[in-house]
Amino acid sequence: MLNSTRGTEHVCTTAGSPSDDRRWGPRLIRHRAPVAWIAVAGLTVAATLAGMVGVGVIGGQRGRADASGSASSRHARLLTTSCTGPTGTLFVAEAGYDAVGIIDTATCAYTGTYNVGDTAVSNQPTDTNYASTDEAVAAVGKDLYFADAGTSDVAVVTSGVFATLPTGDYTPPETLIDVGFFPEDLAATPNGAQVWVTDTGPQTGTTGSHSGGTVPFTAISVITTTSNTVVGTVQLSTPPQAVAFSPNGQFAYVTTGNELLVIDVAEQRVVGHVNGLEGAHGVAVSPDGQDVYVTDSGAGTVSVIDASSLRVSRTVTVGQLPWTVVLSSNGDTAYVADPDSDAVSVVDTSTGSVSTVTIAGDPESLALSPGGTTLWVGEGEGSHVAVVTTSSDAQVGAVELGFSGPQSGDGLEPTGLAFIG
Repeated sequence: MLNSTRGTEHVCTTAGSPSDDRRWGPRLIRHRAPVAWIAVAGLTVAATLAGMVGVGVIGGQRGRADASGSASSRHARLLTTSCTGPTGTLFVAEAGYDAVGIIDTATCAYTGTYNVGDTAVSNQPTDTNYASTDEAVAAVGKDLYFADAGTSDVAVVTSGVFATLPTGDYTPPETLIDVGFFPEDLAATPNGAQVWVTDTGPQTGTTGSHSGGTVPFTAISVITTTSNTVVGTVQLSTPPQAVAFSPNGQFAYVTTGNELLVIDVAEQRVVGHVNGLEGAHGVAVSPDGQDVYVTDSGAGTVSVIDASSLRVSRTVTVGQLPWTVVLSSNGDTAYVADPDSDAVSVVDTSTGSVSTVTIAGDPESLALSPGGTTLWVGEGEGSHVAVVTTSSDAQVGAVELGFSGPQSGDGLEPTGLAFIG
């Protein structure tokens, strides 16, 4: 189960350019079952950059699983880097730097970093107080929604603003939406009308005072995208981890520790649940809406749940601490980030067979390009976003998140990824 405690805010007003000023922002202590780790503050990243390194470590022969879905071993080899992708932009929620990173996916060039979720420091117009923690990002049209756990709000930024900001401007125009305590994930409904936010809450208590009123500590906040205001709250007894929707938008599926909840979107109430999961975290729904995939981080498995009966129809063994899961557009393949195995598991959804792509640096966040030709992988304890071609499940490169070479971006912690074409 993942919970958070607020870090101590430190206001830095050091003069100078972004590239020569080290700033230490607040961090969250994240507890991952069965292990715990603390992400440290990130280093400053220059506002314009085109850095890319060729990691190129992949598995050779694809391993095939036995009937239980267990992965067979693969031998690793090196590839010559050929990092390219479809035309578009990948926005990276950098929790360790309270910012959004921007990647040109056609060239794998890192083109900018801007602070999100903070107000400017009074005597430094281009500086900020670095109070937020951007744990997740979702795209709705050309708008980006960031879950800022450090300030318990959601920041909304129009993506086009990043193309017009001058170098060094760390405060893009944005709207801040006050939600519940410590939001750590969010997702948009299929029609883009709403954004649902997981408010994980503190470690104790069920309700508390926030922004002049009493709110549940653990809940789902429902935001309407027409006015960017909270229009509903679904109170939960345990902290929500991640949220995904059925393709028709009728149901939301929310993981809460050892349980999957089914919530009626229109009525905003829980209408079903699946118990007995082990550290449920990531969740994805098949394109036909028939199956729900949940990562069991404590068991090293993925549970495939029949959406009609709400029963587990298959359990697939993957790597250690499976965290995030995404599905191909045709539903044939599930990709699972296994941070404690430094790998991404590639699951054939029809057979349950598994192969593995080696990704160093604690792979945690995943996003498929709109056409599904590339998989982008955020390395939580590394300084890269790895690029995998889905035609051969091979890593073809990695984008350096820092500004001055290998490891200069350590601590940025890319915890969320979102594409805009």
